[in-house]
Amino acid sequence: MKKRISIFLMILVLFSSCKTKKQVQQPTYFPQKLTTEKVIEQLNTLDNIQTAEIKKMSIYLKMNDREFNVTSSMTMKKDSAINISIQPFFGMELFKVELTPDKITLYDKINQTYYTADYLFIANHLGFPINFFDLQAMLTDRYFCLSTETEKSCQLLSITTEVINFGFENELLKQQMEILPDFRIKKVTLKDKIHDVELESNYENFDVVDGVIFPRKISIVSRGSKSKNTSSVSIEKVKFNQPVEFKPIDIRRFKRGSFDQLFKK
Repeated sequence: MKKRISIFLMILVLFSSCKTKKQVQQPTYFPQKLTTEKVIEQLNTLDNIQTAEIKKMSIYLKMNDREFNVTSSMTMKKDSAINISIQPFFGMELFKVELTPDKITLYDKINQTYYTADYLFIANHLGFPINFFDLQAMLTDRYFCLSTETEKSCQLLSITTEVINFGFENELLKQQMEILPDFRIKKVTLKDKIHDVELESNYENFDVVDGVIFPRKISIVSRGSKSKNTSSVSIEKVKFNQPVEFKPIDIRRFKRGSFDQLFKK
């Protein structure tokens, strides 16, 4: 069950990279006298995405000996909604995922069934207390911190000439981020220490898209005690901070299914 939820989360995170022509030049050193507060301040200055629309992307997913290639698209409005359309064949939408601050809904158009759950479902089954705003940050390579304890929140762990290590660790959970000299997040690692499940996101090939610094390649690795799954994404068309339109689905045409049953299949 945790393995399947982890794969589902991997797929969500993958809908976030982009392909552009102008590559970002990376500074080679950090400013002096960095503190935890200064790092968070710098990270927050990069949080300038209000909307995002990815017209076309190809997702590759490998789960043990099984491989999948899927064409998808994504529309996002900050702090409001994220819609992901999955089109395996000739641009025909067969599945759609809707994320809002309250819930996740998956529409299976083949079987005319929809599945819905709140974010407590992910926390209970995966081990990571992730909410809509954390997923939104992961999708856009922006700063987030899963710690709910103020005195044990994310902080500056170490610094070299090439990378800042930033995060937190308690008896249940570990989060670590590698941050580059221009405060782009290079890697995020989440670990459920109780169930020995790890999710690692690597962000690469940063570009400038509509004035937004954004990675055009993301690699995801999910590790469990008995499994390892890898994914990658390539994006052909993307635009930021322009008006977006969400196309609602008439839920009356669908019967309701159970997320628990879905991930047992």
